[in-house]
Order: sequence, then structure tokens, then C-alpha cells
Amino acid sequence: RSAVKGEKFLNYTPSLITAAAVGLAKATFRPEEPIWTATLAHYTKYSYSEVKRCMIYLLDLYRSDFSATNRQFPAVWNKYNLPRYLGILKTTPFRTLPTR
Repeated sequence: RSAVKGEKFLNYTPSLITAAAVGLAKATFRPEEPIWTATLAHYTKYSYSEVKRCMIYLLDLYRSDFSATNRQFPAVWNKYNLPRYLGILKTTPFRTLPTR
């Protein structure tokens, strides 16, 4: 199951996946700001249109794991729910990618 989900990412370079993850994190923690800025485009060398599809795949992957009743890696979930990591996994993922 996980391998099929991960197969989508074979079409992307590691740098594009990383850029998409940064954009998704920015959307999650700074919802009042635009998802993709000129600064992100400058430093990543990717436009929003280039990373958008990958961001959607990442969001889908996160949502499916977030909603799974039996999480495959409970130690990871427990670790990143600690205050030390700001309880990042307690953040409910978007249903769809915001349009800003």
C-alpha cells in the first residue's frame, strides 16, 4: 500500500519534493501568508506551478496516514507529538490545498 502511494514521487527530483514539503509546511503554519512566494521561487528555483502537483500528493499521503487507525510507525507519531517538536502531528491536515 505504501509503495503504491510512494510511486507517484518517482516522477519528481528530491529537490522538488523538498520544495513542495516546504511550501506545504508554510501553508500549514502560516495560513495567512501566500503558499508560494518570490523568495521561495528564487531559492528553490521552482515555480508554484511546478511544485503544486507534488504538494497535493504530499498532502494526500499525510492525510491518509493521519486518518489511519493503525499507524504503521507509532514511535514516529509519538515522538513528533511531543512538545519539543511543537506537537506537529496534532495539526489536522487540510482537506485540499489552499488556493492562495
